[in-house]
Amino acid sequence: MANHLPINGEQVALAAEEMIARHGSSALDEADNRIRTCESEGFDYVAETWKLIREVIRDAQQSDATTERYKRALNKGVFLSE
Repeated sequence: MANHLPINGEQVALAAEEMIARHGSSALDEADNRIRTCESEGFDYVAETWKLIREVIRDAQQSDATTERYKRALNKGVFLSE
């Protein structure tokens, strides 16, 4: 069995960006599919890496959704204060 392949935070972020660029709003589903495939084939160490990538995708998509809600509020004349 192969050892865990080292991957750093920058590589995880780049992989997440690439997944979003390729799959758009389906990037999270694609990451889930890759996790299941890796686990079903016994590549648990690769699945763990995909789980990290999935979390970055999730955070990016939630951040984008929050930004979009703020933009809509501003367009309606709602202003945020501190």
